Amino acid sequence: MPKRIGRAFHRLRSSSRISILVATLALAGVVAQPAQFAQGANEIYSFSCCSGFGTVNYHPGETINLDWKTTPVRSSGAPVKTVALSASASGPFASVAAAEKAISESHPAPGKTAFTATTLHVSDQKSASPVSLLHVPASATRGFYELTFKIAKGKNTASGGLIFTVKP
Repeated sequence: MPKRIGRAFHRLRSSSRISILVATLALAGVVAQPAQFAQGANEIYSFSCCSGFGTVNYHPGETINLDWKTTPVRSSGAPVKTVALSASASGPFASVAAAEKAISESHPAPGKTAFTATTLHVSDQKSASPVSLLHVPASATRGFYELTFKIAKGKNTASGGLIFTVKP
């Protein structure tokens, strides 16, 4: 009789180990499934212009760094899209009101000093800190300048404007 109890106990212990192993593997499959979905989902970022811009006077010949702000918006399994970040400026204008009017009209204002930063092309699924370089021409004179920026992603675009000053 002791042999039967021993064998029964051994079988029970073996089947318990198998049950625990199967349960562990099943649990691992449940836990691993969301991780697989997370790998397929990428963070989508939006961009805005321009951190800290316009808080100082700029000078003719100076290079202005336009720091684009990157903000996570959502997670998606959508394919990567390219975002075009562009900026240009014109002036001088005699007043802030005149510069604001130029922003709302077609750009650049004819007959004024105009300059453009190189357009940046970035991924909407990479956290980046893009910087556009806007070179103020050496011929730029004193006054208010308007900065127009544009963010294009596929057929969607957003734009805006800021005002800055140039002092020789």
